[in-house]
Amino acid sequence: MIEKNSRIECEITALALGGRGVARVDGMVVFVERSLPGQRVLAQVDRVKKRFAEARAVEVLRQSEHWRAPFCPHFGACGGCILQDLDYDEQLRWKNQHVADALARIGGVWSVDQRPILASPEIVHYRNKMEFAFEGEGQSLRLGLKARGGNRVVDLTGCRLQSPESARLVNAARDFCRASGVSAWNGRHRGFWRHLVIRQSAATGQILAHCITSPESRHFATAAALGQALKEAVPGLTGFAHSTSSNRAALAVGEQGILALGADHLDEELDGLRYRVSANAFFQTNTAAAGLLFAEVLDMAGLSGEEVVYDLYCGVGGISLPLARRAARVFGFEVSEEAVADARENAELNGLDNCRFAAGRVNADLFRDLPRPEVLVCDPPRAGLDDEAREAILELAPRRVVAVSCDPATLARDVALLAPAYSLAAARPVDMFPHTAHVETVALLTRLA
Repeated sequence: MIEKNSRIECEITALALGGRGVARVDGMVVFVERSLPGQRVLAQVDRVKKRFAEARAVEVLRQSEHWRAPFCPHFGACGGCILQDLDYDEQLRWKNQHVADALARIGGVWSVDQRPILASPEIVHYRNKMEFAFEGEGQSLRLGLKARGGNRVVDLTGCRLQSPESARLVNAARDFCRASGVSAWNGRHRGFWRHLVIRQSAATGQILAHCITSPESRHFATAAALGQALKEAVPGLTGFAHSTSSNRAALAVGEQGILALGADHLDEELDGLRYRVSANAFFQTNTAAAGLLFAEVLDMAGLSGEEVVYDLYCGVGGISLPLARRAARVFGFEVSEEAVADARENAELNGLDNCRFAAGRVNADLFRDLPRPEVLVCDPPRAGLDDEAREAILELAPRRVVAVSCDPATLARDVALLAPAYSLAAARPVDMFPHTAHVETVALLTRLA
């Protein structure tokens, strides 16, 4: 019998959604943190539940043939990319399996046309956006990503997910903020520095740094000085934006813009379309893989040029604009006013006059007095569709729904909840996030009647 705080030897036979290894000991499933399929490990048991236990590997007794030496000195401490010690082909195989398992076990779909996973064209330096968090004060102030399995911030001197320029900006910001004597936000309405978000265009190379702080106005001049210091550290910095947030949640989103030095946006290009992306706006974080994702969305949408298409959670129009080149009319909806402004400008920038965008929470009221869609595309946040959004989709009753999701479990849940009216016809995983446990999926649902 497995007991809490005991140590057990176990064979890791699978990789669970979320990145933990899976073993069976005395008939019980054990989820083992910091382990890989094919390893035999000595594990410390941390929790024992009725049906499963949770543990963490403390020693590898036999190595997996699919183990690869981590390329980052912060691996193990940082929670940013927990699978970089697993061969990339194996990462893809398990992610493909995770999507199939979720659709079957949660979605109730045991037979579906699941197309093979699409690999990311780049597996290092692939992110066009990184969100770094501040913590601490004085010379102990840290700037980086959250620790693996914890909430403390790990100081990052470099990160292979984004560009070398990004690392220089992070290091320069940390040095400046330590010297400033101003403390980081601590979640108790105290402190100033909250997040540093760095965007870099894959097409133009433009770099935008966005510092998010608390609304403590007496430090605004210090934030402006940080912007100047970053421009000196990386002369190619296109712009620096400072905004504030009083939200208790650790979200890297500014609520009130304070200052912009240089450009307050950057320009991206994908498949012949140009995009303006502002500091707070959503755009797919892996530009090269986004091209594969958008192509899959278009294929599943099956447009003839005559359709009215809705794009829910449209961001800056990343998917709306490719759709508009093949549809009669596209209506995009997004809760962020800033993103909608970008989407409208992007449509104009690309000479697409068949797009309309509106800001608001996705529900039936948002679509009043609009023509009903034949095709609906949705790319909701990680939590998936909420009740209002699902009800609105069922009321609109488009012939096809193309769902984009970054969480197989919530996608499967939404598929099950739409099942009375829709059938899952196809699914395609796309690896937007190499070396992490995340996987994006494009799914086609067709109306049953």
